[in-house]
Amino acid sequence: MNKEKKVSIAVCGKFHYTNYVKFIEAAGWLQRFYFSHKLSTNSQSLGIKKDQSVNGFIKEYLAVLHETLLGTESKMKFMTFYQDLWEDVSLLYYRKASIFHVLNHGTSLRLLKKYRSDDAQTLGEPLNSHPLYMNSLLDEEYERLGIKKKMVLHATQQRMIEETALFDFILTPSNFVKNSYIMYGFPEDKIFNIPIGVDVAKFKRLDDQTVANDNKIFRVIYVGQIIPRKAHIDLLEAWKKLKLPNAELVFIGSLSEEMVPILKKYEGLYKNLGTLSHKEIVENLSRSSVFVMTSVEEGCAFAPIEAMSCGVPVILSTNTGSGELVTEGKEGFIIPIRQPDVLAEKILQLYNDREMAAGMGKNARKLATSSLNWEQYATQLISVYEKILAN
Repeated sequence: MNKEKKVSIAVCGKFHYTNYVKFIEAAGWLQRFYFSHKLSTNSQSLGIKKDQSVNGFIKEYLAVLHETLLGTESKMKFMTFYQDLWEDVSLLYYRKASIFHVLNHGTSLRLLKKYRSDDAQTLGEPLNSHPLYMNSLLDEEYERLGIKKKMVLHATQQRMIEETALFDFILTPSNFVKNSYIMYGFPEDKIFNIPIGVDVAKFKRLDDQTVANDNKIFRVIYVGQIIPRKAHIDLLEAWKKLKLPNAELVFIGSLSEEMVPILKKYEGLYKNLGTLSHKEIVENLSRSSVFVMTSVEEGCAFAPIEAMSCGVPVILSTNTGSGELVTEGKEGFIIPIRQPDVLAEKILQLYNDREMAAGMGKNARKLATSSLNWEQYATQLISVYEKILAN
C-alpha cells in the first residue's frame, strides 16, 4: 500500500468538513476535498489550494431549482439522481490517496470502489446511528405519538449500508453511534471516536444591554427541527407540569406536517421562531437560561455544543451524542429519553438556583473553547489517519 501521508475527503454537501479542512491541508495531509456547495465556497474561502478543491456545485443549484419549481417532496424523490451527479463530477477529478475519508451518506459507492482498487484505506463517517437502529427508535417514537407510520429502509439508507461494507475503518462522533455500529457487526477495534467541534468565535454569548434586560426572564430554548426524532413532546410535557412564572419556552426550527396535530394541545405553552440565521440563533441563545434537547436519536448534535459555546447550560438526553461531552452537574445535566418528569426536575433546579445555572454556563463555554474547537478536532483526526496508516 502507498504509505504517503495523503487523504482525500468527500462529502456530498458541506456539513462540518469545511470548518476543519484547512487544518488538514496546513498539516500537509490533504490530497482532494470533494464537496458540494454554492460557488462562493471556493478554495480561497476554505483555506486550501485550488487544485485540492472539487466543488460539485451543479448538484446544489439543480436541487434548489427542483425544490422551488416542484416542491420538497418531489425533490427528495430525485435526490439519488442529484447525489449520483455529484459523484460523477468527483470522479472526473479523481486523484489517488493513501486514505479515503468519506461521509457515510449513501453518496459515494463508486468513489469508494475506485479508491479501494488503488489500495487506499477507507474511513467512513456516519453522522447518525446505524440506519437499522435509527429506524427501530423511530418506530417506537411514531407509536408513542400515535403516528401511523412504519419505518422502512429508504434508498439512501440502503446505500449507506452498502457503503459500510466497503469501510476499513469508521469514524464516529459519539459512543452512541459507535455502539450502534458494533451492534450490527462492525469490529470495535476498527472504530475511532471524535466528538464534533464548534466555531467558538462565531458562537459566543452577546453581552449587550438588550440581552442583559432580556435575561431577567427564565428562558428555556430548544434549537432543532420539530420532528418526531427530536422528541419535543417530552419538553412540552415537562413545561406544562412546571407552570413557572416569569418564564418562557422557545423553539427554533421548522415544523414538520406530522407534528402539527400533535402540537395543537400545547398551543400557548411555547413560541416557535421558525428557521433563523446564524446571527439570530446566537442572539436567542444569548438570551436563554438553559438549552434543552430531548432527542431519541442524534449522532452528535451540533446545537447543544453551539449553545455551550455561547455559555448556556444544557439538559440533554442520553441519545443526543453530544451529551457525552457534559459532566453531570458541571456544564449541565444528562437525562434518559422519554422521561419528562426527570426533565422537569432538572429545569426546576436551574430555575430555583440562577447562580448554579450561570456557573454551569461559564463551565460550558470553558469546555467549548478548551476542548471543542475545530483546530483541535483536526489534530485528533490526523492522529486517526496516522493510526490507520500504521495498521
